[in-house]
Amino acid sequence: MPNDFIIKGTVLVRYIGNAEKVKIPDGITEIGYDAFSRNILLENVNIPNSVAYIRDRAFQDCKNLRELIFPKGIKCINCSICCGCKALTKVEIPEGVETIRRHAFSFCTSLEEVKIPKTLKAIGEAAFIGCNIKEVDFWSIPKIVDKTLYRELMLLGDVFDEEVNIRVKNN
Repeated sequence: MPNDFIIKGTVLVRYIGNAEKVKIPDGITEIGYDAFSRNILLENVNIPNSVAYIRDRAFQDCKNLRELIFPKGIKCINCSICCGCKALTKVEIPEGVETIRRHAFSFCTSLEEVKIPKTLKAIGEAAFIGCNIKEVDFWSIPKIVDKTLYRELMLLGDVFDEEVNIRVKNN
């Protein structure tokens, strides 16, 4: 519903509705800080490809968010964007994204699968700390800004050898 959004120009400043499934209006180019944060009803968000930038903490602590499909035009997954989204199980980072910033998916305790694009160059500190990752697809090893993710994945590999699948693709 259009009345469920506070919009200034082409920036979605805040979602004030109470739907489980939300479709962000076409023409929005930016999702603001904390725009959906702490919304406990939200399960699914459809983000149009017109969105080129999603600010820090946009979906932080949306405890029931299960699915979030990032738009194709973004270059950066910002700080704490989905931190604490405990129901999120799978993340597909679209081609074109170059950076995943610190704490982007930290404490997404149901997050098991992450697909990383060929374009990724850097992963920030503790981007996936506190997750339950069992599968990560890297097209190449990105520059890890902080060794936290590397240590977490290696620790998981050592402890749960057959349960964790970290693949580096050569195509």
